[in-house]
Amino acid sequence: MQTKHNFNGRLSIPSISPGTAALPFEMQPIMRLADEVVHGYELLYRGARPVSWSDVDRSVLAYFASRAQSNPVLYVNLSNETILTTADEVFHEAAQKNKLVFELSESFVDVGKFDALADKVNTLSAAGVRFAIDDFGSGLDGMKRLYAFNRIESVKIDGGLLATTMSRPDAESALKALVANWRSSAIITVAECVENDEMLSFARGLGVDLVQGWHVDALLAPSALLTA
Repeated sequence: MQTKHNFNGRLSIPSISPGTAALPFEMQPIMRLADEVVHGYELLYRGARPVSWSDVDRSVLAYFASRAQSNPVLYVNLSNETILTTADEVFHEAAQKNKLVFELSESFVDVGKFDALADKVNTLSAAGVRFAIDDFGSGLDGMKRLYAFNRIESVKIDGGLLATTMSRPDAESALKALVANWRSSAIITVAECVENDEMLSFARGLGVDLVQGWHVDALLAPSALLTA
């Protein structure tokens, strides 16, 4: 699997930690299959490994809550801990000022915390905050997350599941049925880690709406849509 990247934008976000340099991010394009144009971007951290990912998450939320960006849709990864410990008002401010979709991690949380997470996400989504299930098929809780969260906007299909399904006709049929079911429920599907033309063609056959990955990066001309 190749690791080439051709990112279409950069964003420098002030850190909430005193004395810490601004946090560097890049945007990986997410392409709409219907017309092969950019639908949005995933915000990807490109700095040194932080002491706390929650601090990075909170910096991102504080940034978008404090200012409106002239941007396309941005998919933003957040840890479960960040979602549980951040005030609802911060999510509302960030979502009202920007076109954000918050990605729900597949990281394991215990039953009590998972129920609390589902309650909070459902309350926020009922108020208009947008959420996506990230890395569907990479962990053990994929179906649980599907049915615990209401009003999910998108499901992002893990690249590992996509690659495995390509060699299993039975798995392909099952995944295609899931994609069709999500579409009937107005849930957007995104194929992640599309690394070559074969995977792109396979994603088309599944009927997904959007694709992302380094092969997609190479298909789209670079453009600096976001500035610090």
